[in-house]
Amino acid sequence: MENRVMIQHYVPRFYLRQFSNRRGENYLINCFDKSVPRKFLTNIRNIACEKHFYDLERDYEQDVEKAFSRIEGKFARVYRKLIEKQNVDVLSADEIVTMAIFIITQLIRTREQREHIRDIISKLKKELDRRGVEIVPELEHQMKESLKDEFIKRLQLGMVIDLPRYIGIFLILKWIIYLNETDMPL
Repeated sequence: MENRVMIQHYVPRFYLRQFSNRRGENYLINCFDKSVPRKFLTNIRNIACEKHFYDLERDYEQDVEKAFSRIEGKFARVYRKLIEKQNVDVLSADEIVTMAIFIITQLIRTREQREHIRDIISKLKKELDRRGVEIVPELEHQMKESLKDEFIKRLQLGMVIDLPRYIGIFLILKWIIYLNETDMPL
């Protein structure tokens, strides 16, 4: 299949660009790797992304990647308006829904969220073992399967289907946007 997206970002490049410095055609961003720890400068194309991060078995059309791309495209317009006006009150009801969808999607779609799901499943199995709970073979098999990457990816991406449930909660909140005018991140 042609035009397949190999490198899939969980933080959109249009958003990363706001925190980068342009050098010619490149947008460079300062990063900090907490696991090493070390600071480094890299292109926004190389950060907050992984190869085939959203691709599922037999998803030849990359439906998830395309859905996220549509969400990002709609929010990019709202984001530009927010940057320009610096006031959430200028947003229409539809734009607020678009922003809510984007924020919730960002909470769900990350590597960290995927690892959190894996950790919950693993801790559940350990707790059942610790308590001496006898697990029938079929459930034992399902628990082993649930730790596989494809299962966790499907579970994570299935959370996106529940977006309408989360949006209602988000929309009843009072929204305030602050402008940080310092060079120091919050």
